[in-house]
Amino acid sequence: MTTDRKLLEGAAKAAGLIPEKYVGGHGLSVYNPSCGTGGNSFNPLTDDGDALRLAVKLNLLVDISIAHTEVNWFDLEKSETHTLEQGDNGMEPEERTRRAIVRAAYEISKGMK
Repeated sequence: MTTDRKLLEGAAKAAGLIPEKYVGGHGLSVYNPSCGTGGNSFNPLTDDGDALRLAVKLNLLVDISIAHTEVNWFDLEKSETHTLEQGDNGMEPEERTRRAIVRAAYEISKGMK
């Protein structure tokens, strides 16, 4: 099982952010090279806005239903789906959706150079 820290670091990488330090339950402090700012908080596991921005940045297709959340992405060589079912670890739909987005971003980052 991948830790939340690794998931967040991978998601940041996929989004083009550079992790500066991990601050536990508060997520990551990141540097954004596109606007030259550092020290920004990044935690799409707990922050709806960060999760939505991540999904938009990565062109993720997010399908949410009462029973599950499914996140799909496509590139020239493959497509993948990450699904979290209702009741996974007792998560509420919002938490389940954020986690599915972050897991997809983490997988995308593993394919990056």
